[in-house]
Amino acid sequence: MLATRIEDEYLEFARHAGLLTMVYNTLGGGLLTGKHTFMESPTEGRFGTSRLAEMYKQRYWDPRLFEAVRQLGDIADGAGLPLPELSFRWLLSKPGVGSILLGGSKLEQLQANIAAAAKGPLPEDVVAACDAVATEIRGPMPKYNR
Repeated sequence: MLATRIEDEYLEFARHAGLLTMVYNTLGGGLLTGKHTFMESPTEGRFGTSRLAEMYKQRYWDPRLFEAVRQLGDIADGAGLPLPELSFRWLLSKPGVGSILLGGSKLEQLQANIAAAAKGPLPEDVVAACDAVATEIRGPMPKYNR
């Protein structure tokens, strides 16, 4: 939901070629868990101090993305869904998505993520609301063909 620039360049090709896409990093590096705030950068984990963490910070630690997460959280609340479930099901609602790569740092998270994704696509009005947010933040995200 946060990094949708693939829609600009790859998905049209995949559709034309009859290919389905597997999407990954479905929670935007963890931002779509809703547990991070822009003013409080973590010292451990994905956004900690490692080289990989610096890469994630460069991509995701942007106030515009945190505002988008807030807006998506409001949409999730209105739909009666946890934010991660909204993210998974939004992806499953997108044409050309054949599967999503789910994960979790704990077994319970993986089980919850699988259960959320198993509910399938979102209602069209919820997809449209999420699409509006995703379109708004497309600018700050890097291109995939870089």
